Amino acid sequence: MQNIAIVILNTKINLKVFDFYYNQNVFLICADGGANKLYEYKKEIIPKCIIGDLDSLKPEIQQYYESHNCSIIKVDDQDTSDFEKAITYLQQLDGFHHIIIIGGLQERFDQTINSLHTLVKFNFTGEIISDYSIVRYFKEGFHTFKFSEIEQEKGISLFPQGTQARINTKGLKWNVTQDHPLILGKFLSTSNEAVEKQLEFDSLDNFFFVTQLKDEYI
Repeated sequence: MQNIAIVILNTKINLKVFDFYYNQNVFLICADGGANKLYEYKKEIIPKCIIGDLDSLKPEIQQYYESHNCSIIKVDDQDTSDFEKAITYLQQLDGFHHIIIIGGLQERFDQTINSLHTLVKFNFTGEIISDYSIVRYFKEGFHTFKFSEIEQEKGISLFPQGTQARINTKGLKWNVTQDHPLILGKFLSTSNEAVEKQLEFDSLDNFFFVTQLKDEYI
């Protein structure tokens, strides 16, 4: 089984990022109306499946993908988003060490919050990528991080997942410490910069880590 999965959500696709990550060895799925977005861009790319409550998937596009051996999975549960349904499906398959989410951080604010909620709920290894930013979620503990080819080493931000995030960082121009916790409405670390190729985080709390795409991927 492939080790990397890509999920396309029903929001604008960053085409440059998609082209960077996608190849025949990637397990590609669409969350409901995400299939409409993929069809509009490159209909010759056939996802492994389309999953969701299917209230956004256009009938003619569903028919097209079905005719090309794409599995259509309808899940009627209205207590979960199509994004959540897609992650549940991937985790049931098992074997993926990295999940890349294309979209989910632009357009409607409530959907952006739900994307962050899904990162926390499922705690998968991966990231959500929008037109400008990449968001990752780290649990408490020690983490190291190296930048990928598509992201800048400036414009870095850290946000608490809960009431606070007590973090010791290493490798940032303005490092933060556990005795000066990140608290929404009091103190955050935004627009920071890396001064080392590898960053280190020693955290007592869960947090979001945000980087920015290089100009050529915007």
